[in-house]
Amino acid sequence: MLLKCDDEGCYVIRDYLGSDTRAYIPDSIRLAVYSRDGWKCLRCGSAKNLSLDHVHPWSDGGADSIKNFQTLCRSCNSWKGAREIDFRKKVL
Repeated sequence: MLLKCDDEGCYVIRDYLGSDTRAYIPDSIRLAVYSRDGWKCLRCGSAKNLSLDHVHPWSDGGADSIKNFQTLCRSCNSWKGAREIDFRKKVL
């Protein structure tokens, strides 16, 4: 896994081994997103079972970048699915 950083943030460079290959997101990026989002789900406010969600869906070419991640609990992440919904607008 490689990280590429520029003025807009850090990105995980993926090696595509198949259509469903996912990159490992480093803890430093995960923690930065959780911290930015107040350690809570941006949809329901829960602080349990947090996960990273791609605002612009990964399945539609969304980047693995801090700029494209938001914090959702697993339940809200599952509800959102592959739709492009930005809950960060409520807190930014």
